[in-house]
Amino acid sequence: VIIREGIELVLLLVGATSLGTLDQGSIIIGSSIGIGIAIVIGILMFYGIRTINLSKFFKITNVVLVLFAAGLITYGIHEFIEAGALNPIIEEVWNIKHILPESFPDNNPLTPEWLEVIGALLKALFGYNANPSLLEIIIYPTLIAIISGVSIIIWKKSNK
Repeated sequence: VIIREGIELVLLLVGATSLGTLDQGSIIIGSSIGIGIAIVIGILMFYGIRTINLSKFFKITNVVLVLFAAGLITYGIHEFIEAGALNPIIEEVWNIKHILPESFPDNNPLTPEWLEVIGALLKALFGYNANPSLLEIIIYPTLIAIISGVSIIIWKKSNK
């Protein structure tokens, strides 16, 4: 299994460098940081798994997965709106790109770089959109409620 993951990593990095969209230095630095973080997490998990309350751990990861899922689906809705397949109801309810941009670098001299990084991470992880349509604003919390409700029902049935 480890060999397969290593091969996948090499293929990913070779593919990323061959595209030419990023310079090789940033890919090497980013992948090295990622590999280092993975090693540290692996070591912490190996030694710390004995002390972790698994019930709390799985509850927290369940919440994070619900947010991931809602973000992914909302991003898909956003893409359908851009393609003209869905009606956004209101095109842009608010625009806070100047406060918390969703891309890095944003090239706005007034926005601190750390806010750009936070916005990019929120977009990548949870589907953050600085200028959402009304349909996206409706869909995101609705999905969270539905997925959470189903999770609670399943959890209650499994604990009986």
